[in-house]
Amino acid sequence: MPVTVKPAPPTKKSTVSPGKTTDANGRVVTKQTVVVSANFTPEEKEDDELNHHMAYSFGSVTDTNCQTIIDKYQRDLIPTAEQAKFPKNRAKYLGTAHEAIARCQMSQGRYIEAEQSLRDALVQAEIWPGKDDSLYPNLWIRLSMAQLKQEHWKDAETSAAQSDALLQSRIDDHQKLLPTLTDGSAETMRKKIQHEHEWRCTTLSNLSYIDAQQGKLEQATKLIEQAYQEGVAGAARPQDLQDIEYFGAHLADLTDNSADSAKWAARADTTPQK
Repeated sequence: MPVTVKPAPPTKKSTVSPGKTTDANGRVVTKQTVVVSANFTPEEKEDDELNHHMAYSFGSVTDTNCQTIIDKYQRDLIPTAEQAKFPKNRAKYLGTAHEAIARCQMSQGRYIEAEQSLRDALVQAEIWPGKDDSLYPNLWIRLSMAQLKQEHWKDAETSAAQSDALLQSRIDDHQKLLPTLTDGSAETMRKKIQHEHEWRCTTLSNLSYIDAQQGKLEQATKLIEQAYQEGVAGAARPQDLQDIEYFGAHLADLTDNSADSAKWAARADTTPQK
């Protein structure tokens, strides 16, 4: 397990304990950390204490440990985070817990509960890391998936459309910023844009499926084409592109569109197999 030194003011003493770092978007990533005790602010001290509780609850989701992870979050991290004095600390750890619980609930087929957990995560995400962070539109698309699994087409459509609008806005803003960047910063931004295209591919695929279920085949056909283009721009997994190609071909059959059938067949021939 990697060990990093946590930057801090002048030290008093050093201890080794479970700690954290953050990813490019500022979200918590748990790892073993050399924590240097120092004159932390009250907010930093609270954050560090909550992180210890998260380290206890944290685990990789598998088919056998999901309920254990849910129980740990509900028994330990959530009650502790609810007592946090600082809003961003409270939102950070409550949001992390609700998001992790939703992942487990989705894997267990508990879609009604997953929908509520994702709604709770969205409320916290507005505070931390904020609506401008990539987590926010991603939570909306995952909420759409939970609603789609329940066949709540209108709710799923609303959530997916929200994610789509947010992702398109982020892509547009980052594309405008890209020419002003150089070297490593530009490459980082290109990867961020690519990842956003990939997520928008998922969003548009869901919207297409939702429209098809409601009999809006013309709109579904347009959306699945947009999803394919976003998938190519986002370097989506071959499996995801194949799923889009399959559904696109299905829509072409339903609408008796021979040109579209040929187009999707040609794309399927060039997409790497799973």
